[in-house]
Amino acid sequence: MCTNGGGCDPGLVCSGDNHCMDDNATSTSTSTSTTSGSDATSTSSSTTATDSDTDAGPCDPNQGVVNDACPPETPYCSASGICGDCSVLVSCAAVDPEKAVCDLESGQCVQCNADEASACKGDAPICDEVVNACVGCSDHSQCPNSACDLVSGACMDEAKVLYVYGDDANSGNCTESIGGNSGSKDNPYCTLDFALTHAKGKMDPSGWTFRLLPGGAWPQPYFHIPGGMTPATYAVIAEGNDSTAAEIESALVVVDIKDNLTVYLDNLDIVGVGNTNLPKVKCLYARVFVTRSRIRGGAGAGIGGSNCELHVLDSTISQNKSEGIELTSGKLMLRNAFITDNGHDPNFGGGGISLGTAVAVDIAYSSIVMNHNNLGAVDSIGCTKAAALSTVRNSIIARSPLVDNESVACPNLVITDSLVDGGEMSGEGNVKMAPEDIVKLLTKEPVTGVYRWKGPDQAMMVNDIARWLDGDPRSDFEGDPRPVVNDTPDTPGADALP
Repeated sequence: MCTNGGGCDPGLVCSGDNHCMDDNATSTSTSTSTTSGSDATSTSSSTTATDSDTDAGPCDPNQGVVNDACPPETPYCSASGICGDCSVLVSCAAVDPEKAVCDLESGQCVQCNADEASACKGDAPICDEVVNACVGCSDHSQCPNSACDLVSGACMDEAKVLYVYGDDANSGNCTESIGGNSGSKDNPYCTLDFALTHAKGKMDPSGWTFRLLPGGAWPQPYFHIPGGMTPATYAVIAEGNDSTAAEIESALVVVDIKDNLTVYLDNLDIVGVGNTNLPKVKCLYARVFVTRSRIRGGAGAGIGGSNCELHVLDSTISQNKSEGIELTSGKLMLRNAFITDNGHDPNFGGGGISLGTAVAVDIAYSSIVMNHNNLGAVDSIGCTKAAALSTVRNSIIARSPLVDNESVACPNLVITDSLVDGGEMSGEGNVKMAPEDIVKLLTKEPVTGVYRWKGPDQAMMVNDIARWLDGDPRSDFEGDPRPVVNDTPDTPGADALP
């Protein structure tokens, strides 16, 4: 028998049944017991780890499964007293309930991996396979049966999903009757108003996802989503890819959001018609996330608001006759966003981004290109005074070269690691070029307002300006990968080298 402390005579080690055994016999026993009941992959990983790590010396399992006697690459002490990777353990959950999955590739106990993604639940339902850890969702595609609550990181309730099929041809493919199975995929509502009435009639009106089915024309050009005293969250998602995004035309406000709401707008193509000087998306005392969408061609601002927290991700705001974005107060966050060709109409003006006093600005990997303010002095980003710690990083700022307006006039705003046309170069790592020279490196998609690199030669000219940092987007606006290594040089703007 081993001593109470798990000790044995020289040349012997303490086995899992507390008997002193020959060192070689223990190795053979460990390899055999690991193989039993395991698949071929687990057997190979376990046997290799055990055979290669016996030279590191035995360990005492009574001193803990994670054992100081074991080297960092094989930190676990088996029941038979051999250092190894997680495959020598009976269960990772017994070591750490929060890391219950044995990842054979790394040999570590982890929260999840590609084979065990279902281990992730609740507010962290997605397995980040880069670090084998459970994280919150960050894209609606990760919650295909509802939507991603981008604030909490949880997938929204799959039992609170309503479908809408726009139908101005009276084809009978949708219903205006609330109740029963109305709002199901087989019996969708004809307008968002009916779906909202359905949701608001429930005991818990928050947390609903409204999925817009492709195929129907949209007779409802006005989505009025009012809130109230109690905060609520809604998602409006057009199913399908970019080619089947819900195109909604209107001379008036298309989406009107207010009063304690958090609203997610995904895969919409909002098109302004006529000369009504109103924003296409209006946000008052609310929080709005615009993802994978286009807002274009309006006579007023693309998005306008006050006391609004606005997030624009993987989207374009382009060719609006007034500002692309106008916020008098609140917060503005852009990631992989194109703010382009806004403000060119001589009767409107406005430029790319117009902000009031103390708006908090957080812009990264975005392209603010060819905007022009016919009625003012600032083309790209203008503000009375930004809030403290407001930043622009890893972006492109190139005003219209038509006249010699200022490109950026926004006290407190710090621009770093960006390709700029002059503007306010208050930070480090910026490269300055004339706006016409920046535009020559890019090619424009007329409908969407996307400005891509013309080719690898042009992109390589500015390839080391941006610096990818932990927490930055791992891909560009269309999914091309970023370097995903902290402090790595990268191309600025919303478009990366494919």
